[in-house]
Amino acid sequence: MSSDKQKVLLVRPEQDTRLLHAVRMITEPLDLEYLAAVATSEGWEFLIHDPLVTDDPFELALERFNPDIIGITGYYPTKDRMIEFASIAKEHRSNVLTVIGGVHAEINNEDFQNDSVDLIVHSGGTETFRNILRLAGNGATTEGIAGTCHRTVKAGWIRNEEASSDLLNLPLPDRTHFHENINKFRYLHYGPVALVKTAYGCPHNCRFCYCRLLNGGRYSVRCIEDVVDEIEAIACDRIWVVDDTFLIDRKRVVALANLLRERAVKKEFIIYSRSDFIAQNPDIVPILSGMGVIDVIIGFEAVEEKQLTGYDKQATVDEGRRAIRLLKDSGIESTGLFIMDIDAEPRDFGILRKWIAKSGLTTYTLSILTPFPGTELWERYSDRLVTRDCRKWDLSHLVMNPGGMHWLLFHALMIWMHLAVLFKNRKMRRHVLLHAGFRQVWS
Repeated sequence: MSSDKQKVLLVRPEQDTRLLHAVRMITEPLDLEYLAAVATSEGWEFLIHDPLVTDDPFELALERFNPDIIGITGYYPTKDRMIEFASIAKEHRSNVLTVIGGVHAEINNEDFQNDSVDLIVHSGGTETFRNILRLAGNGATTEGIAGTCHRTVKAGWIRNEEASSDLLNLPLPDRTHFHENINKFRYLHYGPVALVKTAYGCPHNCRFCYCRLLNGGRYSVRCIEDVVDEIEAIACDRIWVVDDTFLIDRKRVVALANLLRERAVKKEFIIYSRSDFIAQNPDIVPILSGMGVIDVIIGFEAVEEKQLTGYDKQATVDEGRRAIRLLKDSGIESTGLFIMDIDAEPRDFGILRKWIAKSGLTTYTLSILTPFPGTELWERYSDRLVTRDCRKWDLSHLVMNPGGMHWLLFHALMIWMHLAVLFKNRKMRRHVLLHAGFRQVWS
């Protein structure tokens, strides 16, 4: 592959989780697609290397593309792999500029302070990346770019000033990679599915949540017209809105629904919500149904008031029940997200199982309470950790010893809860049997 343009290789390392094995949940690399759009606008050639949809090794992509810059993004479980990719890139070409970004780098940039890494992006998103391309493309130094940390020979690592994200000038993501691999991207039994993000950050303060720390702890929204422009341009009938929680401002939700109707945009939507918003705004549910919402992913977290209070969830158990009932009455599916406390006793699994059965919920996921670096939970539980292997931070491994039972029993009850979903949900059962390497799920 030859070109007169400068080249940037955009990479997301594979995250080999049990949940992904079980349901083949593979989503498009939306963050890299935004960077790809920036690269094109700045006159750079880009290539997205996505191990989740290609069998080509990273080394082969380096050899064929021979990039001037490599941008790597990922979550905490892929932290070590991201650094490994940067090291491999330096071995291939010593003067390649290695740039690390993503949600873990935003809060915990010190984890990537490695000799193989040149820049760490901690803020500014696409605008910071644009500045990197412009300076590097002109042969100028990239050391002082706002929103980054840079490595120096004498002073070590230096964190530059914060950079603001400009949502008004956010480019439409380049979905070339998505459209080339469209049938590989799915959420549970839904597929193909494209991702859209209409807002950044979260205004709530749940103690366990990493998302509320992102975007400088601010909640920022995109212009509704820009969002609908993006949705209209996507050649996919099913959209997963991946805002941390979509249902926050009812006026904004109604405005989006109205604009979709005015433009005759016919899509199906999967969204996130809290149970309290739905329960307190029952009249919004028919509007959601009318705009094409087919599934609402609800962060219930727990089914006992004391646990919800401990998480600072500011929602009630009864609101959870009402939310499921309201959605069901309008023909909208509910997917429940629950967290099992590390100090849970066997009875807690039973209480959750009975609540799910009584509520009529047929799809749910159960995560193990896991402290992520930078969160309040990390400060609380870090002295109980039994491993520092970041690959275990997939919410299905125990990174702490349980306080209420033996770890083998804890894992057995987790497996049983997930197997129960297959008995409750025919579509999920069929999907897993057809697509999953089920014998690998709990390996």
